[in-house]
Amino acid sequence: MNRLCIAVALLLLFGMLFADSPAFAQGGSTPDAAPLVDAPEQPPAQGASRSFFQILFSGGPLGVAIMLVLIGLSLTAVYLAFDNLLVVRKREIIPDGLSDDVRRLLSEGQIADAATQCRDRPSFLSTVILHGLAELDGGWSEIEKAMEDSTAEQAARLFRELAEDYPHLPAGEQAARRLAAAP
Repeated sequence: MNRLCIAVALLLLFGMLFADSPAFAQGGSTPDAAPLVDAPEQPPAQGASRSFFQILFSGGPLGVAIMLVLIGLSLTAVYLAFDNLLVVRKREIIPDGLSDDVRRLLSEGQIADAATQCRDRPSFLSTVILHGLAELDGGWSEIEKAMEDSTAEQAARLFRELAEDYPHLPAGEQAARRLAAAP
């Protein structure tokens, strides 16, 4: 949540610093240019540029509330997307080279070395492989069942991490209840 607060603060700071600057204006005059005629100031024309805050506050209190809600939801969506990208990364689930190394070691008959490789690089894949290697004596159906069960367990663990991060979401509440009820 700290990352979200920092992102919102930086966005607001950026908006406040640069919203009225000439860099964002469309054809504004320079401050040192003197007016040609001393005429009373007129309201801006229809096509004149307006700053972000002028647009934001032009809708009245309801418009400001709607814009703030939309901006908040947009920032929340961006935060959730990046946070989930950090939680569910391919290299965390399937480390580079692990499957190739284990496949090579198993084809050479070095089962203990394959298990050591899996223990040295803990991940989703290594846990599934270790459960399969533990059932080598039981035959193919036992290996397949152990790996299937381990895959389901690891997938539930990943989903539980996401659900614990966002318990206020409806899917998170339902998943948390299902996982809490599971043995």
